[in-house]
This record gives sequence, C-alpha cells and structure tokens, in this order.
Amino acid sequence: MDVIILNGMYQRVTQRTYGPYLLKHVLKKRGYTCQVIDFCQEYTPDQLLELIKLFITTDTICLGISTTFWSSAASGSTAVPAYNLYRTDGHITDVPSMLEQLKHEFPKLKIIFGGVKIRSVVKGMSMADAAFNGDAEDTLPDALDYWTKNTQEPWRILHPDFKCKLYYKPVNSTYDVTTCDFEWDTRDCIIDGESLPLESARGCIFKCAFCSYPHIGKKKFDYLKSNETIEKYLSDNYAKYKTTKYHMMDDTFNDSEFKIDNFLSVTR
Repeated sequence: MDVIILNGMYQRVTQRTYGPYLLKHVLKKRGYTCQVIDFCQEYTPDQLLELIKLFITTDTICLGISTTFWSSAASGSTAVPAYNLYRTDGHITDVPSMLEQLKHEFPKLKIIFGGVKIRSVVKGMSMADAAFNGDAEDTLPDALDYWTKNTQEPWRILHPDFKCKLYYKPVNSTYDVTTCDFEWDTRDCIIDGESLPLESARGCIFKCAFCSYPHIGKKKFDYLKSNETIEKYLSDNYAKYKTTKYHMMDDTFNDSEFKIDNFLSVTR
C-alpha cells in the first residue's frame, strides 16, 4: 500500500468522517494505492501498530494521520495531550510512542499529519516528517510525486512551531468540488444501512472574524455540486449499501431556497 491514513471520530455520536476517504479517492486517480484505517480511538497502541503493519510493504511511502477530530480527553480536560487518544473504555492510546516504534522498525516511512489540529499535535511529534495545512487534495498528491518521482515540490513554508519540518499549504487549488465523483469502495468496509457523509457544497457564506476556516465569505451558489453528481452518489450508495441516511457536509446547507429546492428535486 502506497499510503496509509489513520482516522477517527472522537465525539459522542460515532460516525464516519469524509476527509481521509476523499484524499484516498484523489490519490487513486493519481495512481497511488491508499488504505484508510478508521475509528482509531477504539484501539490499544499494540492493536493499532499491528493493524498499520498489515498494510506496510516495501512500496509504502507514508503514514498519514488526520488530527481533525482528535480530543484531548472525554470531558474536554487538557490533562491529556491532544496527540494521545482518549478511548471510550477510559484508557489512553499513546500515539507518540506507537509512532516512534513504527519509525524505528520502518525508518524510510514518512510520518505526515493533516487536519485542523496540526499546530497543537505536530509540534509534539519528534518523528513527524511533514504537515499539510488546509485541504490537501492538491498538495498531498503533488508531495507524493515529488518524493517518489522527483517532480516539482508543492509550495511550503518554514513554520516556527515545526522547526525544520515540511509544512505544506495549498496555493491556487485546482481541485474542483463541484464535479467531484467520489465513491466508496470495498476496502472502506461500509456497513449496510450506514449513515454516510454527503458533501453537497463546500464553504460558508459568513465571514466571522473569529473563524479560521479557509472557505469563508463565499457567495451563496459557489462550490455547489451538480444535481447529477449528488443523485449518482445517493443511488450508488443505496444500491451497494442500502444507505438512506446522511450527515451533511455543507456548512450552510439551508442558506437559500434554491439549494433546498434543488436537493429536494434530487431526492424525490
């Protein structure tokens, strides 16, 4: 496997998140194989280590870790560092120690991080090789090409929190969410009837001063997926997994009657 991505949902309502699977989809189109290991909060360090090793081969380039839904502790306490996982059985999965052991066994394996909590997580990870800020649909495939094919390196900066580590940020993103043909596959282990994420659009029409989300201040009809794209996604999921329930990825799904009516026309 070229790329392995660790993911998890650390909220009271356990549901599958979208970002790592979208990256897997994008990487597949670029010619890379990828495996997402989900619900990592439920594993002990030894279990997680053994599971990762099942997918490591001589061709494996990197292990990616999504930090978006990591939690420092079940009650919101800061007593447990954010780069350890608080499990639902009350125990802690020591991620740094697990990654140090993995790096020792596979020194050529790159350890990379993405997601909204990279600043708090990566500065505590001595073994981190790179961090990806924001949407990585463009930067991660380009970085893999650079590492393996000596192509042009994606734009990066030296971040003061990360010292000499590579810190990649998207510039002039070319990924088009409106035509995204994302689909799940058998390696994702979807359960029949499972509620799945649905990204009908991307971004938020508001521009709050306190918000650091990159896609703010958009116009109401920017970055909308077509009816045909959404309809195919819904019908494929029903045919394969009997899915009839979704959690919406659009930050302001009801910001206009047009969007609501449009979606209604697809689901009738």
